[in-house]
Amino acid sequence: MKNVYLTSAEQEVFNRLSEAVKDGWEVVQEELTYADTREKQIMRLSLVRLHDPSLLSLRNKALKMGSISEVVSLIQAMDLSLIDEDDLAELSFALGPIMMSHLITLLLVKVTSDTEMEGVTALTVIRHAILRSLQRVS
Repeated sequence: MKNVYLTSAEQEVFNRLSEAVKDGWEVVQEELTYADTREKQIMRLSLVRLHDPSLLSLRNKALKMGSISEVVSLIQAMDLSLIDEDDLAELSFALGPIMMSHLITLLLVKVTSDTEMEGVTALTVIRHAILRSLQRVS
């Protein structure tokens, strides 16, 4: 069994997936939370060190956007499989756990295969690590 860290709302989405997709995944309740603000997001986005030109462009656009859904839409339109792991880690931290949660939910709704579920699981593990790190500094 592979652990997937899901919030209660995400678990509801996961439970609606086909049995074939759900098989082999152990849902772990994501209990860590973080009170994020737009100011904190802007600070993280301003400080993040990205190298990929497409992520630099995304960051600059995200700094100007007003809503989480706008930023998540930008991310969904990108092919992140071509992005360096270090840049992805930096971007994930800059986005923060709330934006990551929105992205996880949107992707989870569309999961139809183990490969897609593995991608969502990776995001939940990254979010969990970010939440753990933010608990130490809050």
